Amino acid sequence: MRRDFTAEAPDQVWCGDMTEIPTGEGKLYLSTVIDLFSRQLLGYAMGARHDAELVVASLNMAAATRGGDVRGVIFHGDRGSEYGSRRFRRACRRLGVPQSVGRVGSCFDNAVSEAFNSVLKVEYVHRHTFGHPHRDPAADRDLDHRLLPDETMKAVDAWARDQDHRTRRLASEATCPRLLCAPRISLPDDVALPVLEQLYSDSSTHVRTSVTNHLHDLSVTQPDLVPATLQRRKVSGLVPDRRFAFIARQALRSRLKKGWPGAYAFLGYVPDAPVELTPLVLERTELVDGDTLSFSATLTTTAPVPVHVMFVISSTTRTGKPREKVYFLLRSTGKPGEKLPLAKDHVLRSTATVELTPVAYSIALQVNGRRFPEATFRVREA
Repeated sequence: MRRDFTAEAPDQVWCGDMTEIPTGEGKLYLSTVIDLFSRQLLGYAMGARHDAELVVASLNMAAATRGGDVRGVIFHGDRGSEYGSRRFRRACRRLGVPQSVGRVGSCFDNAVSEAFNSVLKVEYVHRHTFGHPHRDPAADRDLDHRLLPDETMKAVDAWARDQDHRTRRLASEATCPRLLCAPRISLPDDVALPVLEQLYSDSSTHVRTSVTNHLHDLSVTQPDLVPATLQRRKVSGLVPDRRFAFIARQALRSRLKKGWPGAYAFLGYVPDAPVELTPLVLERTELVDGDTLSFSATLTTTAPVPVHVMFVISSTTRTGKPREKVYFLLRSTGKPGEKLPLAKDHVLRSTATVELTPVAYSIALQVNGRRFPEATFRVREA
């Protein structure tokens, strides 16, 4: 880069670095990724060790921030062992990100990242004393029993009635059972349901989306609780039908992917509906990263029936671990004597979180939660 820290557009050049932050339990390391055009912090990761895993995590977060497709972005860093590691180089290749490095021992060759670290420390780190990043769980539980849930829920209830939509949203976010802090909090998963009841019909889309995501998280830990909660809201008639349908589908989306009959039944889909599918037809069975997987089939039924169709791509990781990705295809109504075409052109591409590996893959259609016979294809090295 020859110390030219300018860019004419976003996502042309990123820069990254690592710095250390002193805490009561020793050093905490921070890895960052910054866009040179906007100087926006796109990704960061923190950990107790400065290793390749940390810099890869910050790069993956930056790629996810930009939607996953970041091919062609140049990443500039220093000559630290983390950035020269095989793991980081492999992550860059997977994302299509060429690397740039400064000269040995010259901090000025990465001035933007160094300046960010300097401002962070002068304006914040040096003005605070950081205690133990991993507190004693027993002490946390003791604090919970003394202060929660009464005091906490009083505050949350007040947030839910606040005039500012950002504060109302916090009432849902702060009690979400899958927050990183949740294992230390002794609140039952369903304690916030009365608060959510106030927020279903909120005027703010952001608040309603948060409520939906909260219910989705509950569906992972307590799947039977969510349909019952949604049913009470449906009966109340306070939420328009179209808005309620969206909330219900989003809240149950993971259960739908898993083929859980209770989710399909609540949304009006019969799990054992009288439907038949022709065998899946693949346009190509040999593909590389970036190719399009084109498939088709035909659905028929002997009675009018609503259908919810997904497609499932299965494979294994480099370590042999099974991996499955489920995608929505369509919602429709099957009618006797009519053929419903099911077709899709799906681009196969490595992302910040999923790497395509050169192994055998399979694809299957899932109708109202029921899996139909799969077809196989293979991804090979480009």
